[in-house]
Amino acid sequence: KEGILVVIEAGNWLGETSLFDGLQRPHDVTALGPAEVLVVGPPAFDSLMASPAFARAMCVLLTSRVRLLYGLVEDTMLRAISTRVARRLLALARGDSAVLKDSRSVLPVSQEALAMMLGVTRQTLSKELKALVRDGVVRIGYGRLEILSLAALEARGRG
Repeated sequence: KEGILVVIEAGNWLGETSLFDGLQRPHDVTALGPAEVLVVGPPAFDSLMASPAFARAMCVLLTSRVRLLYGLVEDTMLRAISTRVARRLLALARGDSAVLKDSRSVLPVSQEALAMMLGVTRQTLSKELKALVRDGVVRIGYGRLEILSLAALEARGRG
């Protein structure tokens, strides 16, 4: 069984956990299209960590990841599926792990991938998306969702 925890936008770090603890990477990463990846090996990373500014930036990055993961756990444990769907769409609109300046209205995500992000079946997600479509909140396209009312989606995300 697979799940999608986060969508990492271009220009962001990934795989840094192993550089801190020396253990195997805890997650797999799949590029959704062509990608260039800069690999920073342990010696170079250790050298960069000697810079207080870089070390602080890494702390901020890790803190944001911890907050993101706590939010995912909290959503799974405490929120209704309709609220979880709205919150996940909002996260994708805002850049998921890297908050964008402006929310995007078109999300290049399939229903299958969104179901994997939420840990629900495609059928369960379909029911929730149909309610959002019916209420004029989103429009469904092939491999994408379009947010028609960000305010309505935010209201649903608050539960």
